[in-house]
Amino acid sequence: MHEEILEIEINKTPMWEINNPRVSKLLRGILELVLESKNLDHDQKEEVFNILISLVKIYGDPKLIKRDNNDC
Repeated sequence: MHEEILEIEINKTPMWEINNPRVSKLLRGILELVLESKNLDHDQKEEVFNILISLVKIYGDPKLIKRDNNDC
């Protein structure tokens, strides 16, 4: 389920910097490592998943990136 949600969020963005095969594979790999970790409990795994989703949404939003660049 987590993998599918992450893939959906990646595919939603028009930003090539996020929606490309290398970044998608990297994010899926990170998620897989986290979900298979024996050192993290369920809540920690969910938190990392939510952080990944948030980062994809933030950096995949062209309006937000444009606004951030204009603040410099």
